[in-house]
Amino acid sequence: MSSKKAFLYIDDDASTVKSFRDTVRREWNMNYDVLSNVTFGPIAEGNYDTFEKELFSVITDNYERIECVFLDIDFGSSSEKPDKTGLLLGRALRKHWPSLPIIIATRFAETDIYKKGMIFDFDNLCDPMDLIGMDVDQFTGMLALTKEKRSNFLASIGDIPVSYRLGKHQYFRHIEIDKVEKPFVFVAMPFDLKVVRDDVWKLGIHDGCKNAMISPARVDEDLRSLAVMDKIASLIFDSALVIADMTGWNANVLYELGIAHAANKPCILITQKKSDLLVPFDVRHIKFIIYSDRDLSKLRDDVTNAINQWRG
Repeated sequence: MSSKKAFLYIDDDASTVKSFRDTVRREWNMNYDVLSNVTFGPIAEGNYDTFEKELFSVITDNYERIECVFLDIDFGSSSEKPDKTGLLLGRALRKHWPSLPIIIATRFAETDIYKKGMIFDFDNLCDPMDLIGMDVDQFTGMLALTKEKRSNFLASIGDIPVSYRLGKHQYFRHIEIDKVEKPFVFVAMPFDLKVVRDDVWKLGIHDGCKNAMISPARVDEDLRSLAVMDKIASLIFDSALVIADMTGWNANVLYELGIAHAANKPCILITQKKSDLLVPFDVRHIKFIIYSDRDLSKLRDDVTNAINQWRG
């Protein structure tokens, strides 16, 4: 058996696996083997158990040399009817091999895609309820166990940005984020609709950024997840500017603002009309945009002007 390091590429299309293998040899210039599943074709149609059994055998025989699994999440499905085979496989792999790095690789073999860093950490899709038999402590422990190995693996591939780029994908349905292109604005805001209506994002902040010719990005997920916290920190550090809606002095927003200040990011603070007595001492020196959710066109214009002033 070979002792070379290896990638395991899981896909229902044999030609895609071949393309990936050629990409590794040609573009990455690495001395890696590319392993793959044995069965190809419409896996979801009756032969999932056979496919999983064969795949587990490949991993068991080669586990010590597998650096990472690249997993195609869509097995011959359409956007109208998503197929869950890839997601089921990812969960099964994670349950049996807790420290094995799993990266989603949709159309990853295409050179123009991988150079843009279109790679996703499988574990960012999951919460403890997704992984049968895992409670919160086990899940966070698993993340800690795999984080260093994933990071080291990604850092070893110079052609791929190591920051996890987020994109519009049907399985990222809990993430509300525009396609990220640098430069972009990270937006921190409360998601309690009783505090801030969603129109504030759509018609005020989002449209204000677009009018200033810069993309806004935000993450709609529970901050109690370590994976989400890492995601937010990565976006803030990659952003050119941070906009924070301080309405209600939400703890999550204050946390994200703290990261922005630690990263030395310029910040634009906005808030609905409140008494100055509610403004914490630490941020009283920063100019606020005061807005009304009854006049979001003014907020839009104020955001646009503030971004243009920041540009100078």
